Amino acid sequence: MNSIEPSPPPVLSHLVVALPCEAKPLVAHYRLKRRLREEAFPVYERDGLCLTVSGIGKTAMAAAVAYSHMALGAQRHAVLMNIGVAGHRTHAIGHACLAHKITDADSGRRWYPPLAYQPPCASEHVCTVARPQPGYPEPVLYDMEASGFYETATRFSTSELVQCVKIVSDNASSPAEQVNARQVAELIECHIGLVDGLLQQLRTLAEPLRKEELPLLEPFTERWHFTVQQQLQLKRLLQRWAILAPDNPPDIRNLGALKQAGEVLQWLQRRADELPCTFP
Repeated sequence: MNSIEPSPPPVLSHLVVALPCEAKPLVAHYRLKRRLREEAFPVYERDGLCLTVSGIGKTAMAAAVAYSHMALGAQRHAVLMNIGVAGHRTHAIGHACLAHKITDADSGRRWYPPLAYQPPCASEHVCTVARPQPGYPEPVLYDMEASGFYETATRFSTSELVQCVKIVSDNASSPAEQVNARQVAELIECHIGLVDGLLQQLRTLAEPLRKEELPLLEPFTERWHFTVQQQLQLKRLLQRWAILAPDNPPDIRNLGALKQAGEVLQWLQRRADELPCTFP
């Protein structure tokens, strides 16, 4: 009798918000149920969709992402999305943006989330700060969690599957001091359709990675010697390639002149950065 190969688990979709008022409309829309056994952070789930409430600040956000990732089974290639409000000098209240650049104001570190799908809204530079910026000194979105979310989440999933959605809650004409929890919940509720569409696109991107094996991995490791750390880099690059160009895998014959594993990784990195995004 031929054995039947078990189906891979469904793609885990993990939403992370800072505030209970941000979580409330999402919990209601997706009919999520509280995991009572989780005490460190409120965690809600249903049918492969999970939501964690982190509390305010990048440290709390980073801890919540790491904690709930492990509590939810540490699934590889999960979709992770931070949803929350932010301030901007001129953008209208309710304007929704994806983060195409994230800057940590304290450290100066920067990240560039790849938008490897048809974006459902505009994109913007998000600057994560330790405290509110009432003067809005730069024409960017100001929040307090995005850098902690992105830096941590990309340790657990490929960067194309890690995204931040920010909705403008305050601006120079309507400062943050005037914003209350009810208004924040209404802003999130108005953009649930955007969240639905983005989740669907990210799940589609994640589908090629549901199976653990990467067919191209063995030819690379047979031809070059990769250290353990280099093998991890190789896997992430091949996973990224599978998302960006599933029908155009890297041709190992083009690497014949390369002698060292490090050179191979550099070549793959350069070519992956040049790949055009093929929207599903």
